[in-house]
Amino acid sequence: MEKSVVTFDKGTTFFSWNYCGERLATGSIDGTLVIFDSVDPPSSSFTCTSTSRVHEVSIVKVVWVPPEYGGGVACICADGTLSL
Repeated sequence: MEKSVVTFDKGTTFFSWNYCGERLATGSIDGTLVIFDSVDPPSSSFTCTSTSRVHEVSIVKVVWVPPEYGGGVACICADGTLSL
């Protein structure tokens, strides 16, 4: 039996788990970054905790920075822009 962990918005192009698997970041074609957090770790259920428009063009890659530098996310956009 299948169980849905999270449902992404239409236009989601990329996603990335953080290092401990408790957070998930997604990027979309409209330049929006969405962060999902585990409801009750180590739960397999996630809820949206943050949504922000980081650029005007599509996000093509999302990468979590190493944990020793905090909970940051790097977004690479279709025009070559890097946003942290």
